[in-house]
Amino acid sequence: MNQPSRRFGELKKAIPNIKNTMLTLAIYNLEDISVVSGQQSNEMNLMWNTLLMKVAKLYFHFLKLQWEKCI
Repeated sequence: MNQPSRRFGELKKAIPNIKNTMLTLAIYNLEDISVVSGQQSNEMNLMWNTLLMKVAKLYFHFLKLQWEKCI
């Protein structure tokens, strides 16, 4: 039986009052006995990398402006 995939946050919302640690352990246990299979999504990592690059560019631009004021 093929069920649609669910994200961690969706599972957390579907199970009232469960802690992240308990849900994570339950998922690992179910993976160990081959009831579920999971994969980590890197979508959030890509979003953070993009945001960090923008912040870094702004910071270096700021440093350049500060340097030019000193010269």
